[in-house]
Amino acid sequence: MNLGTIRTNVASVLGMKNTVAGDQTLIDQWANEAVTDILLQTDIYVKCADMTLTVDEGDYDLAASIFKIRYAYLDPVSGDNRLMERRSPMEILDYRIGTANNSGQPYLYALQGANMFMVYPTPNAADLVHVYYVPKPTALAAAGDDPSGATLGGIPTQYHDLIVDYALWRAADFEEGQGTHDPEKYAQRYLMGIKDIMRDLNRKGGVRAAPAIRARTRARGLSFNDVYPR
Repeated sequence: MNLGTIRTNVASVLGMKNTVAGDQTLIDQWANEAVTDILLQTDIYVKCADMTLTVDEGDYDLAASIFKIRYAYLDPVSGDNRLMERRSPMEILDYRIGTANNSGQPYLYALQGANMFMVYPTPNAADLVHVYYVPKPTALAAAGDDPSGATLGGIPTQYHDLIVDYALWRAADFEEGQGTHDPEKYAQRYLMGIKDIMRDLNRKGGVRAAPAIRARTRARGLSFNDVYPR
C-alpha cells in the first residue's frame, strides 16, 4: 500500500477532500506519524551499524539515521565480545567523576539527548561497537511512496492497514463534533494491531531456549569484580 492508496482510503471513509488544497496535507502528516509510532513501539525494522571508538574519548555523535537503539555490544581489539548495558547519563558521569582510572573496555552506555552516545569506561583501544537500531524513516511525500521501502519505514505490507487506522483515528478526533465517526473505534483497532505485530514478531523468533548455565570448576563467592566488572 503506497501513500496514494492510504490517502484514498482515509478520505473515502471519512468523506475528506483528498486534494492538496483540501485535506491531503493532514492525511500525509498522520500517515507519517503512524509510521514513526509503529517503528518506535514495535521495533519491526532493525539494522546494524558499526561505530569505531577512539582512545580516551567517551562521548560520540550518533548518526542521524539512528532513530532508536535496541542493543549495543563491544567487539574489542583484544578479548571477548560483550553486551553493553544501558545506563542513564547521570550514572555514566557519576562513574567518571568517582573513579580514579576511567580507562578500559567499555561495558556501559547511555544516550544523552537525541544525538550523544556515552560509554564507560573511556576506551583504551580503538574497539568496535555494533549498534542494532531502528532507522529513522524518510517522510512519505509522493503518492507512490511505499512504507515498506527500506528508507521509508521498512514496515511489511501486511501491516499497512494500521497506518490507515492511525490516520482515521487522528482524523476522526480532529473532526469530532462535526462528523459521525467515533475516534475511539479506530484507536482501539490501531492499538490491537500493534499488539498483533508484537505477537507475530515473537512467533517469528521461534521458541526461546533456556539460558545456558556455565559450569564452574570450583565454588567461590562473589568478588568486587563480579559486581563491578572492569
